[in-house]
Amino acid sequence: MSKLFRNTGSLAFFTLKRERIKLPLWIIFICAFLVLLVPVYDDLIKTTSNIKSLVDTMKNPAMIAIVGPVFEKKEFTLGSMYANYMLLYSIVMIAIYNIFLISANTRKDEEDGRLELLKSLPLGRLSSISSISIILVLSNLIVAIITCIGLYYISPKLAFLGCLNFSLAIFVSGVLFGAISIFFSQICVNNRSAMGFSFLILLALYFMRAIGDLSNETLSLISPLGLILRTENFVNNYFWPIAIIVLEILVILCISFIIALKRDIGTGLIPQFKGKKHAGYILRGIRTFSIKLTYKTLVLWVALIFSLAAIYGSVFGDMESYINSSDMMKAMFYGAGSGKLVEQFISMFMYIMSIIACIPVLVIINRTIYEEKSKRIDEILTKAVSRNQYLNSYLWICILAIILFQLQISVVFWAVGKQYLGSIPDLDVFLKASLLFVPANFLMLGINVFLIGALPKFAKLNYIYLTYSFFVMYLGKLLDLDNIFKSIVPYGYVVQYPIEKIDLWPSIVMVLVGYLLIKLGYIAYNMRDIQ
Repeated sequence: MSKLFRNTGSLAFFTLKRERIKLPLWIIFICAFLVLLVPVYDDLIKTTSNIKSLVDTMKNPAMIAIVGPVFEKKEFTLGSMYANYMLLYSIVMIAIYNIFLISANTRKDEEDGRLELLKSLPLGRLSSISSISIILVLSNLIVAIITCIGLYYISPKLAFLGCLNFSLAIFVSGVLFGAISIFFSQICVNNRSAMGFSFLILLALYFMRAIGDLSNETLSLISPLGLILRTENFVNNYFWPIAIIVLEILVILCISFIIALKRDIGTGLIPQFKGKKHAGYILRGIRTFSIKLTYKTLVLWVALIFSLAAIYGSVFGDMESYINSSDMMKAMFYGAGSGKLVEQFISMFMYIMSIIACIPVLVIINRTIYEEKSKRIDEILTKAVSRNQYLNSYLWICILAIILFQLQISVVFWAVGKQYLGSIPDLDVFLKASLLFVPANFLMLGINVFLIGALPKFAKLNYIYLTYSFFVMYLGKLLDLDNIFKSIVPYGYVVQYPIEKIDLWPSIVMVLVGYLLIKLGYIAYNMRDIQ
């Protein structure tokens, strides 16, 4: 039996050495995000004249669908507010982190041939899966410990039992989705499928919880995302949902270990689709071929953006009472003392959704890097396809996606909001407010193309830049950040229509800079060697 796990510790240490940069950065980011938002919510409560309005807004069906049901006792405390707003967001964030961590060190290693090389050394058959399981538990445990201590010491209003309950909920949820990713890494034949199924399960469980919280609690209890909310952090601090999820983790890991013991390297339980004997018409051109490779990503993000826009559109009904109940929320939504509340809300929403809509654009253009590292680009460039044509095939998809996503955001937001607020502005206001973000997203695309051409190893740093943009634009007013922080992101130059008058010069400059970066990226891409 011990032969199956031979040198597991050495392999775990080797993996930690490989992840010595990414893993600490993820842990620092997650812990800082969870702990440093406590003072924000504390200020929100202090500046709120009517706590009941905040609670009533959170009981809105749209808010329940987003963050889950409200749990409270006689009064709404800092802990209960923080947990109600943050627990579900935190779980989704840490689930994404664990899916990336596991997929990079299981199926991707196997697909790239690294695992086969390691297996030539004196390693047990289950050493690879057991070593990543150890790292999974330890990394999430570190996040939980730091979060618990940080929450407890950053505010005396948070009871230790509540901090412990919240941190354990984060811990078991992270390990659960890591275990799910381990399971799919054993049954899928490639990393893309394993990651796709893992994210699909996360999305399905989120919507199952949303439906269950609104209409059928049984569905919420079946979904781990709904079950973990029943811990009722800082209210009742139940531990039985945590115990159930621990059992689910053990079952999933046991099944994964059994599959890993039975299967050969490079195989999986889900067979890879062989495809047609002869390629169809859609695969004969480089542009249609790129569409074929990316359409699933586009469809998934269209559905996600539609859902988010619809949910936020339904908030229009309780918007005024919610924002006016707190001086802090007024400071966030009222800019320079001007503009109607509805216009402020439209402007803020467009910032949030436009940055979110930029994510799939970067994912699609970065696929060129993924195909290059996987050596599949060699099969394309040996044909009558130039590098410019190859990069163009993804670039035009991204440009069209930028425009279509912004149109979708404005139309859905307006159509749903109109059902909840009769005095909502006309559709053209929403269209203008949304389309003004097209140049900013085009500039983000330009930055990414330049990095792909000149510095391909650093192309994914654009995700960090996008994340920074989100926090600066969304939390800038709350944290009273200096304008210099906004001046280094494209979104800081977007006109806040309908609050401000439209000025096209910032948009024109962003388009020109984005175009220049794309041209420089193309030049560098043609000059450098393919990795």
